Amino acid sequence: MTNEINRFNEDVVANPDMMEAVKTLGSDLDKIVAYANEKGYTFTVEGLKAAATEQEVELSDDDLGCVTGGGVVYAIAGVDVIVAVF
Repeated sequence: MTNEINRFNEDVVANPDMMEAVKTLGSDLDKIVAYANEKGYTFTVEGLKAAATEQEVELSDDDLGCVTGGGVVYAIAGVDVIVAVF
């Protein structure tokens, strides 16, 4: 499933129309996954959340200074999508 998410991400970066469509969806995972599924990509919200938790992200000191809570963020074509807040 991660390969499908990566393929979707790469295709969104390469296609300005897809990029604009994803940007208009904001951080609504259900809408992003529905859009991807309509375009022929096969992954789920749960799969996207799992992929996000597998990412290794290193925050800068400035980023750490802005953290007030916890969360997992997955970037789709440069659009940060928060998939979990804790």
